[in-house]
Amino acid sequence: MKLALVLIQAILISACTNINRDRDLLEYLSIEECVDKRGNSSGFNKDKSHELLRNECEQLQAFDENHQKIVNKRFRKNRKVTYPDKQEYFDEGAWYLVTERIRETYYPKYLSPEQEVERANRLNEQQARLEDKSVQRIYEPRLLPVSPYLMSYRELEMGLEAVSGLMQENLDNKKLHRSLSAISVILIKERTQKERFLRARRPDRL
Repeated sequence: MKLALVLIQAILISACTNINRDRDLLEYLSIEECVDKRGNSSGFNKDKSHELLRNECEQLQAFDENHQKIVNKRFRKNRKVTYPDKQEYFDEGAWYLVTERIRETYYPKYLSPEQEVERANRLNEQQARLEDKSVQRIYEPRLLPVSPYLMSYRELEMGLEAVSGLMQENLDNKKLHRSLSAISVILIKERTQKERFLRARRPDRL
């Protein structure tokens, strides 16, 4: 009887290990597919490093239903999230200017996105050389949302302020001004949506 229980436990452990390994592989392939598509989507993204693209794709997986179902079989769409089929187009180059303005204004200790990735890699390499594994930690690059649809309510306020300033500074640049205006509309819509949910949860305050 004991032998049978041991064998069953071994089989279950092996099955769980295989499931986890398969899930990790599918998750990895999903992100790599995103990296490939994103890197070839525009000249702006083509110049980014693979590591930065990977970090951006890890953010964007929050919108990918297939990826989320790999990570969590019980995944259900969140009513607070605007998924790709409802998202409006925004210029990624203009969005980069917005996030850089936010970074310079509110997070002066943050480095540029590429430098943040390099910093995290360097620190993680140092951690890997530590003999005492119990004190090891994993460093993540400090990156701002790669999409306005990923922003918190507070970040949306920062984004609107940044857009307003950039629009004032670029009145003569009609193309950039249009791109920033489109982003402003998205930010206002997202803020309004988040306000609705926040009020429903806490009517007395945002």
